[in-house]
Amino acid sequence: MCTIMIGRYSSVHGQYVSSRPDGRVVVRVGPSLHVGRPVSAVPAPGPASGSAMPTAALSAAPGAA
Repeated sequence: MCTIMIGRYSSVHGQYVSSRPDGRVVVRVGPSLHVGRPVSAVPAPGPASGSAMPTAALSAAPGAA
């Protein structure tokens, strides 16, 4: 699956078909083919530095067996 932008505010999500020499991508939605600019994937944010839980906090609580 691939998402492309058509114009400034419209996006289409469909099956990847091909890439054009100018960088645009062709996707299929049902019987229709759409051409637009690919939407780049944004990586999920990771934990902020210094916010990771210390390993001592992951161990069993005192008195627990």
